[in-house]
This record gives sequence, structure tokens and C-alpha cells, in this order.
Amino acid sequence: MLTTPRLAALFRRNAVASHEIADLVQECFVVLCRRHEAVLGGKAGPFLYGIARNLLMAHRRKSHDAAARRAQLAQETAYSHAASPGDTPYTLAAQQEQTKKLLAAVERLPDRQKEAIRLVHFEGMSRAEAARQMGVTLQNLHGHELRALGKLRMALGPYRNES
Repeated sequence: MLTTPRLAALFRRNAVASHEIADLVQECFVVLCRRHEAVLGGKAGPFLYGIARNLLMAHRRKSHDAAARRAQLAQETAYSHAASPGDTPYTLAAQQEQTKKLLAAVERLPDRQKEAIRLVHFEGMSRAEAARQMGVTLQNLHGHELRALGKLRMALGPYRNES
């Protein structure tokens, strides 16, 4: 049967970031516990390996989607800074630098806070829609968003008043 170290090795071989491996291993066992009746009388190893493989594919899809969203956002933001009549090359470069710093700061946020910011501020969802999407209450979403905005203010403090 696959054990925790063997599952971790499987994820490591498939280039999963080390800080995500424990979560994926735990999720394998959660799924196994939920579907234990499918394994009764059989061998859990192949079933657990199938769970791990499916979780790995979902993880890759999610990572790929997030990378594609970041690239699209960076491209859209670069275009949104198109030259206005009063803009100089210096102001355009400064705006693009601020955008890069903002995106980098958002990437460093914890997952739930990052998702709250992405849904509400980048994708333009209402807070109620974002809360439903995240599977949290409106109050929880508000808390994630406030903590994220506070961290972004701290991270971008020196850049906030430049324009």
C-alpha cells in the first residue's frame, strides 16, 4: 500500500512545490476516507495511487490556470497604461513598475487572501459572488480582503503616492 512517504515522493517526482506536498498527501487520505466503501475487500494502494494522480492533475491545472491569469493580467495592465497625451516615458515606466510590484505583492499573499483580492478587485465580482465562489461567508471574505489590503499597503507603502 502507498504510505505517506511514498505519496510525498510521488508528488516530489512530479515537481510539486515542497510546501504543497503535505497538503496533497492529506487530501489523498481525506478522499480515501470519504470513499472507503469503494476499497472494502480490495487493495487500497492502487485506489490511493489513482486519487494521488487525479489530485496531481488538478493541482497542475490550477497552477497552469493561475500562471495564465497572472500573464493575462500583466498584459492587460501593460495595455491599460497606454500613453495619454500628458504621459511621458518616465511616467509610463513608473506605472508599469508599480504594476509589477503590486502583482508580486499579491502573489506573496496567503491563498485565501490572494483569491479574495483576485475575485473582487481583478475579476470584478461582487463580494457576495466572490464569497460563494470561495465557499465562505460574506464576513469571512471581508476579513480575508481587509487583511490582504493591509498587507498590500505595507508592502507597497513607498509606491502608493507616486503617479
